Amino acid sequence: MALTKVRDGGTNFGATVSSMVKVASSTTSQTSITAFTLDLPTTDDFSHLKCFIHGVGVSTAEDYWELQARDASDNSYRTGASDYRYIGNTAYLNTGASAGGSSSYGDTNGDTKIRMEDGFSGTYGDIGDLELEIDIFNNRGTGIANRAPRFVFKKQAQKRHTDEWTYTSSGSGVVIPFIEINQFKLFRGGGNTFTIYGYELYKVK
Repeated sequence: MALTKVRDGGTNFGATVSSMVKVASSTTSQTSITAFTLDLPTTDDFSHLKCFIHGVGVSTAEDYWELQARDASDNSYRTGASDYRYIGNTAYLNTGASAGGSSSYGDTNGDTKIRMEDGFSGTYGDIGDLELEIDIFNNRGTGIANRAPRFVFKKQAQKRHTDEWTYTSSGSGVVIPFIEINQFKLFRGGGNTFTIYGYELYKVK
């Protein structure tokens, strides 16, 4: 089976079908922030981008993890009522209550952001740090039919702040219209603060 080679001091695990080159990273904690922003390269030397955000957690009011993208043409964030479309699925479980299930969510008519879950953001708790994995496609170039910027995301298990309910989510979203984006922003829908422990951004070639 062909595997991926990770460069920048990484290990070659076998036959190379692609490579990941680190663009940016940090192990510095950011505490009590209302938004995490990350600059994105717009060169022509990669297939797409992959981002890992570590230890995302909250300790107060419940709301949702959300994303917005910055338009490279004027360095402003897209916030229009129909600038984003997204769809996802959330699984949820409360073992003590013998309850659980899954739900689909999204907005395919247009929204002001991409919502990354249908379960509340929560604490690190006794299940450890949350990890977010985000793939970004088609962030460079404009005016290309059917090539709108896209985010594909996975949110690992996270326990709700107030009780045992635990959620995990995955989904994807698209930015409308077809623009070049040079930054994205992670934030909580209610404007509440959060903490991260670090991140990495890779070019996938």
